[in-house]
Amino acid sequence: MAGTGALAYYLIKEGVSIIATDDYSCEKTCGENRVLWDKHRMWIHVEDLDAVNAVEKYGNNIDVLIMSWSPYTDEIAVKMLWKMREVNPSCIMLYVGEDEGGCTANDEFFPYLRK
Repeated sequence: MAGTGALAYYLIKEGVSIIATDDYSCEKTCGENRVLWDKHRMWIHVEDLDAVNAVEKYGNNIDVLIMSWSPYTDEIAVKMLWKMREVNPSCIMLYVGEDEGGCTANDEFFPYLRK
């Protein structure tokens, strides 16, 4: 869920080793509120990979997982959290988005995030 890679770009500038992924599925599922990605205005290379598969692919090799502005319209946030805990239980998730009741991550996600 790296979007254009802006957050990843600035973390890399500060010396953070990061792998940016996004499949841009929100463009298809967010309806009128969708963000239209301009693929020519990317900050860095973002691997075309959905969130759960990204955790499956890289989860054993990371200490921190950043989930940034996940859509409210599907269950990807909670699925990603479950996969992270399955693949790498010691990994920490940094959630960037609105609190419960907001428009990011569905309601099922928040109780699991607190555990």
